[in-house]
Amino acid sequence: MAIRNRNDLMEYLADHAPQPCIRRAVEAGGVENLGLFYIDPSHKLIAKVVSEHGKVWYVVFHHHVCVNRPKLYVTNNVPWDKWRGDNPPATPLMLGDHPDRYKELRDESNRENTNGSGSGIS
Repeated sequence: MAIRNRNDLMEYLADHAPQPCIRRAVEAGGVENLGLFYIDPSHKLIAKVVSEHGKVWYVVFHHHVCVNRPKLYVTNNVPWDKWRGDNPPATPLMLGDHPDRYKELRDESNRENTNGSGSGIS
């Protein structure tokens, strides 16, 4: 399945969630598309999934060319300094749900990295 838009992303996440609790949270509508990140060696989409009880998971969509479908895994933080949603050609899927906020988080993370502090903002 090709993920071309937010609806495809949500459908794929619901059908292939790495954990049943994540699937329930997706079905309840607790998902924010954070957009496109460059996490060496490739681009990946990240979605923030929140349960009705406030538990948060960051689900990474890693596209495997060999099997022509994304592999999903959970990460503990978001590498905002690696956000690339606004790289041309920026599509709504790449930009995520709140691109202006993500640009701010990227810039803040880059400033922190320049000053020698952390690499991810949750």
